[in-house]
Amino acid sequence: MVKRSFSRTLVVASLLAFSLQLPASAEEDKSTVSTSIETLLKRVENGDAQAQYEIGEKYLKGDGVDQSPREASDWFRKAADQGHVKAMSRLGSLLVALGDEKMRANGIEWLNKAVAEDDADAMVSLSKIYFTERNPEGKPDLDKVRELLEKAEAKGAVESLVLLGALYAEGRGVEKDVAKALGYFEKGFAKGSSESALALAALYREGVGVDKNPEKVIEIYKKAVELGSGVACRRLAAAAASGFGMEKSFEKAVEWLNKGIERNDTTCMREMARVKFEGVNAEKDIDGAFELLDRASGLGDLEALHDLAGFYDNGIGTEKNEEKASQALYTAAVRGLVKSQFELGLRYRQGTGVMEDKVAAVAWLSQAASSGSADAMLVLGMMNEVGEGLPVNATAALQLFQRAANMGSRDAKLRLGAMYFDGRGVKVDKPKAYAYFLMGAGTSDEGEAMLEKVTAEMTAEEIEAGRKIAEEMSSKLQQAAGK
Repeated sequence: MVKRSFSRTLVVASLLAFSLQLPASAEEDKSTVSTSIETLLKRVENGDAQAQYEIGEKYLKGDGVDQSPREASDWFRKAADQGHVKAMSRLGSLLVALGDEKMRANGIEWLNKAVAEDDADAMVSLSKIYFTERNPEGKPDLDKVRELLEKAEAKGAVESLVLLGALYAEGRGVEKDVAKALGYFEKGFAKGSSESALALAALYREGVGVDKNPEKVIEIYKKAVELGSGVACRRLAAAAASGFGMEKSFEKAVEWLNKGIERNDTTCMREMARVKFEGVNAEKDIDGAFELLDRASGLGDLEALHDLAGFYDNGIGTEKNEEKASQALYTAAVRGLVKSQFELGLRYRQGTGVMEDKVAAVAWLSQAASSGSADAMLVLGMMNEVGEGLPVNATAALQLFQRAANMGSRDAKLRLGAMYFDGRGVKVDKPKAYAYFLMGAGTSDEGEAMLEKVTAEMTAEEIEAGRKIAEEMSSKLQQAAGK
């Protein structure tokens, strides 16, 4: 069980997550040297593609300029348009990481162009895309993933080692072989890969193929920090906070978070923002929390964008500005953050920070619902039920409430109870209505009141039948959740 948990976490973390800190995970480009931004700007006046590429690198890393993935992508595009292969690779990766579906498709095109020119970094980036369903074929292609990674390894791409190790750790597209995975991770670590270091630490943490060794885990994390890993700083902060492999110390945890912030790790920024906002073991620092979220947002962190919207909505650490809140949510929603899609749908429904637009509300709520948001399903069901922004459709409302109820929404269960009790969109079925009211009531005063009201209108036989239905449905939901 532990092995399964480890390998699934590793593959998801290594293959699915596109880090904005691309230079830390890709091999150092030997063609670039430390050149001032002023000198590079003079060179680009003559259309120097290498200079355009190097400016893009500076904006990507925050080297002598404010870090800005968006600005970096603009410079990479200029160089890529002139045939600069490394720029094609960087541009493709950034568009996939930061863009909407249209930009993502354009990013894949650029990566394919770079792969055609034998660029190993592009091979690695493209392999990550083919591991998911969001590629031109619409489904994972593990043979393609392995083929790209093996070609990248043959060309010396260090990042390919951790990804190949992840495949063997879980047996995705290859026969599961933990020993082989260990070998890939150790080889990558020896070559200076912080990602391989993190993967190796995970083996020692979970005891997969090796004995559990908390002290070894901490040792590897510290070496990963030396290699520039912000993620390792985050892990060390968690270890210090919990006392894993080291003495428990809140001060040390904060120290490691700050080291991660120095390395532009946006999760460290968000966690430190939480510490400052809540005043954990110190005075609250609301302004500091806002600044960290704003910085993380600028680096493309979607969770930070979502949190920043709450600060603008409530005037926390900044002036109250519902329009800026909506802009932050829109950016995160377009790039796929489900909870931002849901919140944006609510704002269009209510006209908060945007012009009221029921059609836009339905569109964003539908997108969130299709991505599994039970809250969005519930609200969409309510809108279908009364004809808000779309025609009245009791059948659609019933289906949406059912989906939300299956995901645990108590409010959806109460809505279903009411529909079965009144016969809206379905035949009257008082026992089934009672079952939904029973499951949805919980500790809610409103739910208890609704249950009490319908109970008074039902026979003892109907109530008993309803109890049995509730038990059966609860059992089926628990079985489904356990699969």
